[in-house]
Amino acid sequence: MNIITCCGLLPVKAVIGGLALSLIAGCGSKAPIPLGQVSGTVTYNGKPLDHGNVVFMPEKGHGVPATATIGNDGSYQMSISGGHQGAPLGKFLVGVKCCEKPNDKQARDMNFRPKSLIPEKYANVSKSGLHFEVKPGSNQFPIALE
Repeated sequence: MNIITCCGLLPVKAVIGGLALSLIAGCGSKAPIPLGQVSGTVTYNGKPLDHGNVVFMPEKGHGVPATATIGNDGSYQMSISGGHQGAPLGKFLVGVKCCEKPNDKQARDMNFRPKSLIPEKYANVSKSGLHFEVKPGSNQFPIALE
């Protein structure tokens, strides 16, 4: 599974699937599939991360992925394309990405590759060892990285 570099997280198949879903769903419409509400906190060595991304990729390799931005308190809340809060029901492989924030000079450098602040394995859903099952209703998934 190829991962987009430079702190990106979604495999190309997921991006294409997400774009297709957003075209089907349209803006402001009801989610076209059943969703469970998913939230939690991401920690590394017991401390909350203050930025980064979380991705839920369907375990079977097809379906709709969900993504979240990690807040400054380590919290995240999953959503799918079209701005729909939640994640599709089912089993997911999970990835987390947290890179150093570039300074102004680095941000202008097309060759700058930010250093990961957590072990690189967590960025790859196939190698992270993280997996969850989203069920109807509210799902709380704390993600503790070491």
